[in-house]
Amino acid sequence: MYDADGAPNGFVSVIEDITLRKLGSEALARQSEFLQTILNHLPVMVSVMDHDGNVQYVNREWERVFGLTLKEAQETEVLKTCFPDAADAERVLTALRCGVLQWQDFDPLGKDGRVIPSSWACINLSDGTTLMIGQDMTERRQLQERLMQSQKMEALGQLAGGVAHDFNNLLTIITACASFVLEASPPEDVAVDVREILGASDRAAGLTRQLLAFSRRQMLKTEIVDVNASLGAMEKSLARLIGENIEIVVSPNARHSTTEVDVHQLEQVILNLVVNARDAMADGGTISLETTNCSALADDGTEREYVAISVSDTGTGIEPSIRDRLFDPFFTTKSVGKGTGLGLAIVHGIVEQSGGRVEVESVVGEGSTFRILLPVIASEGSIAPFESDEAQLRGTETILLVEDESVLRSVMRRVLTDHGYAVLEARHGGDAARLSASFDGRIDLLVTDLIMPELGGRELAELVRGQRPNTPVLYVSGYTDDELLRKGVLERGAQLLRKPFVPSELALAVRQLLNEQAVLS
Repeated sequence: MYDADGAPNGFVSVIEDITLRKLGSEALARQSEFLQTILNHLPVMVSVMDHDGNVQYVNREWERVFGLTLKEAQETEVLKTCFPDAADAERVLTALRCGVLQWQDFDPLGKDGRVIPSSWACINLSDGTTLMIGQDMTERRQLQERLMQSQKMEALGQLAGGVAHDFNNLLTIITACASFVLEASPPEDVAVDVREILGASDRAAGLTRQLLAFSRRQMLKTEIVDVNASLGAMEKSLARLIGENIEIVVSPNARHSTTEVDVHQLEQVILNLVVNARDAMADGGTISLETTNCSALADDGTEREYVAISVSDTGTGIEPSIRDRLFDPFFTTKSVGKGTGLGLAIVHGIVEQSGGRVEVESVVGEGSTFRILLPVIASEGSIAPFESDEAQLRGTETILLVEDESVLRSVMRRVLTDHGYAVLEARHGGDAARLSASFDGRIDLLVTDLIMPELGGRELAELVRGQRPNTPVLYVSGYTDDELLRKGVLERGAQLLRKPFVPSELALAVRQLLNEQAVLS
């Protein structure tokens, strides 16, 4: 206050207690910090934008997915950067202004140019901004694509398996009839043509094996195999496969190289690995195939000796980030149309089913090595292949023959009767079951197809063995999705003969099984 001369002579003081205001500000700050913590730990993207698309706020998940910090997002024209397509940008602006509550799908681009499949909902706020909540749909999209791919592969597999089954029946008839012609000692010009027919049939059989591998409807028919010899036999065909700009070196260095494996599947494993090695060397290089011996712990914890097949290349190598996904079905680094992603998955499945394992070593820019470890089987203790002349393949036993394809059944009956056997014929499993029950004599062997109307081969075998215990069974199959093959194991006293086959293979399989049964008896 001032006097008449303008000099201060006092003052008036107004004091306000702001304790509650300070407490409120502190509480608001704590709430804001608490809310910020919650937003940053949410597994969804959260952003606040004005109606022109300018960023006010983003949480950590948004920053992680888009690869932009809040400062970068505020300094960037996000709509133009993340939505280069004008129509998509306009859709986002419409959603911002309307506050669309239902989820809408968008595919913005991240900082690195990666497409981000995502779904968003928008809520208009009272201050004129819009809250956007988004879900990263990348993994879900991948799962959906895998599911669709799996369903497609399953459908194609069923088709491929069915075609292979019928085709193998026809091939068996062709090869058998061609063999009959050769056995009749035709003129040389006719014999040459017949041999060409047999060669073409053999190549066609290889195609059906590929169909069955694709459809995963086949069984491992194991035998004692010399891995060194198998690699040597494949060397020329592999050299033709990989092209002239790639050198292939085969080094069979394993001292103990015998193992029990399906030889056709072993060839498929090596072929897949060699093709992958070739594709990793677009400018040429060297593929090395080497066998060695090593010791490793088996699944039961005991140490075993293995024969290792190493397939090495000097190619691009494998990124560490994808190393763990190499054996995932449908995972592939190849462009569309260049691979299905099934090759290494099939390799892994075959090797594991054979009691082995797969190891991978790779350095980016220097190449990769895939090692297949298979248990060593002592060749001295293995059963030697049954080798005999035509006379030793003959017999007088009674065989129950079951095959629903009439022409093929006629061919098989001719082979068996020509070798001295008495043959009981049945069109399918039901006929065979009734014949087995009514026949008074001894049935020494059941030869049956696996896929038949009314009663399948596996069920028929169980029924016949119930009537006639210990009856040996020779399954004949070109394809099946029967549980017997899915398990990949044959019961005791049973063997599998793959279609297509030549007459001598049928006679050999029958004689081997009857001889083994005689020893057991």
